[in-house]
Amino acid sequence: MRTPCCWALAGLCIALAACGEAPPLGPDAPEPAFGIQPEPFRVFAFQAAGRLDGRWSGFLGDPAAGPAGDLAVQAMRAEKRGATLYLVQSWTLAFPPDPIHPPDPVETVTATLHGTINLETGALVMNGKTADGDIVKVRGQVVDGGSGGFSIGGDVMFNPQPEPPGHVR
Repeated sequence: MRTPCCWALAGLCIALAACGEAPPLGPDAPEPAFGIQPEPFRVFAFQAAGRLDGRWSGFLGDPAAGPAGDLAVQAMRAEKRGATLYLVQSWTLAFPPDPIHPPDPVETVTATLHGTINLETGALVMNGKTADGDIVKVRGQVVDGGSGGFSIGGDVMFNPQPEPPGHVR
């Protein structure tokens, strides 16, 4: 039984020698080119205020560093079921263009998003697409501001790559 293992190891060594150099192993080994979710295309922090079932307005970016763009949200549908508010919204984001590919002085993107707000925890989760088909995800937190108004903060992520498929067994 031991002989086939030795021959397999010898064959591997010969194949590696034919390549000229063995691939690195251990912590310095490069990541495989498969199964890796690409980095998001763009990620913006956002802050907004408004009524949960109505209009929101705010800005993109860190308030300490100055806003990087504007955000306007229009509710298309809002339905409360128990402790969950189900939303369909139109998000319009206006921000300076990418310095590498400046198309216009200000780039405007509109996305239709579907998602929920957990009214007990304030967790906001939304997913949708732009008119060009780019995937948009929103993750945030809603805080009651009193008098029917709310503050909303989190991240807007643009990723034109689809989610990787699940494992098939």
